[in-house]
Amino acid sequence: MRAAIDKAGLVELTMPGVRAQDFFGSGVALDRGQALVGVVGRDTEDSVYDDVGSAQLFERADATWASSDELFPVDRVLFAELGWAVALHGSTAALSGIAASAPAANPGDPELENVGLAYGFRKQSGKWLPQALELDPSTLVDGRYFGYALAALDDEIFVGSPTLGQPGSVHVYHWQNGAFELKQTLAGPDQAALEYDGFGSAIAATDDTLLVGAPGYEAAGYAYVYDRDKAGTWQLQQTLRQKRHSADVGDSFGASVSLYGDKALVGALGNSDNNIGGAVYLFERTRGSWGEDFTHEFLSADPTSFESGMATAIGPDKIWIGTPLGSGTVSPLTLRDGEWQIDDPLVPPRPEALGFGATLAASGRSVLIGCPDDDGDNHVHYGSAYIASEPNGASCETDFDCGSAHCTDGVCCDSACNSPCFSCRAKDKDSGDDGECGPVSNDVEPADGDCATEDAKSCGKTGRCDGHGECALYAKNTVCAEARCTSSSTLEPAQSCDGAGACVARDSVQCAPLSCRAASCAPCRDDGDCQDGQFCGSDGCEVKRELSASCSDGRECQSGMCPIDHCVDKPECSTDGAERVDPDGTRLACGPYTCEAGDCRDSCRNSADCQDQFACTQAGRCEAIPASQPETSSGGCGLSPSSPRSPAWIAAAFALAVALRRRRRTAS
Repeated sequence: MRAAIDKAGLVELTMPGVRAQDFFGSGVALDRGQALVGVVGRDTEDSVYDDVGSAQLFERADATWASSDELFPVDRVLFAELGWAVALHGSTAALSGIAASAPAANPGDPELENVGLAYGFRKQSGKWLPQALELDPSTLVDGRYFGYALAALDDEIFVGSPTLGQPGSVHVYHWQNGAFELKQTLAGPDQAALEYDGFGSAIAATDDTLLVGAPGYEAAGYAYVYDRDKAGTWQLQQTLRQKRHSADVGDSFGASVSLYGDKALVGALGNSDNNIGGAVYLFERTRGSWGEDFTHEFLSADPTSFESGMATAIGPDKIWIGTPLGSGTVSPLTLRDGEWQIDDPLVPPRPEALGFGATLAASGRSVLIGCPDDDGDNHVHYGSAYIASEPNGASCETDFDCGSAHCTDGVCCDSACNSPCFSCRAKDKDSGDDGECGPVSNDVEPADGDCATEDAKSCGKTGRCDGHGECALYAKNTVCAEARCTSSSTLEPAQSCDGAGACVARDSVQCAPLSCRAASCAPCRDDGDCQDGQFCGSDGCEVKRELSASCSDGRECQSGMCPIDHCVDKPECSTDGAERVDPDGTRLACGPYTCEAGDCRDSCRNSADCQDQFACTQAGRCEAIPASQPETSSGGCGLSPSSPRSPAWIAAAFALAVALRRRRRTAS
């Protein structure tokens, strides 16, 4: 059968076939997604009232609880009332009944009453297998109450035996060699070893700490803290008591105990100073010590209630105190900003649910509440049990803390909310309260880093959310590949994201006449920006010029030489013919001769082959024209004037020529 949730958030656990006088909820245990509820009045058959007792196991699936196995031994003991106390941790469970009798040690003696018995259960191959937890028969006496309190921790079971009229004890059983074996028996210290110290009336165990209550009749009560040594043996570490108020018989300090980490909760049935019924004390361990006294005191709001310390439970930052008088209530307290603040009380969903809060068990931030005297549907002592967990928006550590069964982003959530860009935290969203699943705001990183952070080259996830419940992708036009030159003339432009997760390529670009350089075809800055056979000119890249084409620099020429004003590939004459100009620009003065065909003359045919102020002689040499006589010119080897011929000059030259001829003729 599946559990129903009432308006207050309580989940009722329903056992198949439960009947009147079953007292369902007598003992309770809670371990994450498993709940165990004792049923002390369970009978072997519908028509037989033999009160054998049992315990019903419930398992959680998402937000619902469903009944599973019923735990009871094969050799049921009549009127044992198993389920008075139950314990559960992982694959280990236990249930006990304090009403069980035992045969007397001597024949003919009356049987021993209220000896009690307990069973350990181990889950193997999916089945819970029972085993009786044995005691030395010689220790059995009336009022032994073996199994008055139980606790389970991994492979261990702790069985309390307060024993009427004698000092109590706690028996430690360890699972080994396929069975639960008695490994250690703890007794109250001498200071509490009175006729009835009540040692073992309450037990709590967690990690390597054991807490035992000894409320006693002849003393105000104590609680004892044990630590496990390296050999695995439990050793007394410290005695807890409340020292701030007068302590008196009847206070019953240690009537209930609870443990969580470094916090210990001890319930008392009274407080002599305030003449009230019921008080709960919180002790806290610091640097290995539990201190000299309690750190917080929680008093009963009702001075007539003598039962507020009978049931307590504690979680990481939660405390529950049961006051089962009448219909009963459970008072939750939450640690906020270093202060314990009381929350709205938990009350039974119907007035006939008597004894609500008589038994409590916590796991994390959830509590299991037993209500064994529930008279629902006019069935006397039918019994009931409820689970209360954190509401949506409350802090949590695991799914088991939450009524919704969803602990997301550190708060109880209305759904699993496991999409990467959804959150249950108000601060992550544009709208919605804590506990409501909604899209994470745009450009916000999800709480658990569920959006992978990928390189921009992939155009994939940025590691942040897009505001619509999806992981954001790199935006459109985000550069995903830089531009690059694939050859001296081919540019592959930069690629960009399309906003949908793809990197989009662009067509290659031919840079001609430019060169592809530094990943661009930008206008030329120097000749290196241009293709081979081109140079960087005033209008960009230009084709290098052929021979004789005008130029201003050799880089403009195919030949690479522009010594004057045009492209050359060999020496040339200067414009005025006075110099030979080599391709590298070196100039050689040809005077007194002129330059011809790229080289200086070394003789003259006429005065035109000579520099200004020189004339060609008949010997073919250029000689300077005397400054005192007119300049002459000769068609052969005579002096050549450099100025226009005047009539007087012509007459003088003619006379000279005649004289020379005569001299030749005379000589002959």
